[in-house]
Amino acid sequence: MIMDRIESAGVLMPSTVLKEAMGFLRALGPETPEGEYEIRGREIFARVMRYRSIPRAEGRLESHRRYADIQALLSGSEIIEWTPLSGDERVDYDPDADVSFHPVPSRPEGSVCLRPGLFALFMPGDAHMPMLMVDAEADDVTKVVIKVDAGLIAGSVLD
Repeated sequence: MIMDRIESAGVLMPSTVLKEAMGFLRALGPETPEGEYEIRGREIFARVMRYRSIPRAEGRLESHRRYADIQALLSGSEIIEWTPLSGDERVDYDPDADVSFHPVPSRPEGSVCLRPGLFALFMPGDAHMPMLMVDAEADDVTKVVIKVDAGLIAGSVLD
């Protein structure tokens, strides 16, 4: 898991693939319509969504196998908990949605508070629980999740 300011992403991650994804992200605003946007076909695409943040007790811990997630908020704030997977987990996997759901641990390995201007990158193996309320206060959130084929990142981190 990596978290940083959107403006610093090019320094932290010099990959051309990630620069492409972050360039798309920089062009969005809170008024961006909900929906799915192709950036590079199914190799890189984005989903813009609106929702209200939820209490931790309602959260779901998820992971992906094919895609890495770049998550950023266009408005609002939320906590995302993070727990690395050990590889021993036995969970059902939905290949069409590229998602597995995991039992929620009593305490996460870490968490990040996302606000506009920040992003978090979750690779396969990074279980994460998004949408959580900050300071027990529900917030209206506009979020973009950019899905990047993880093979593109692994092969291009320093290209």
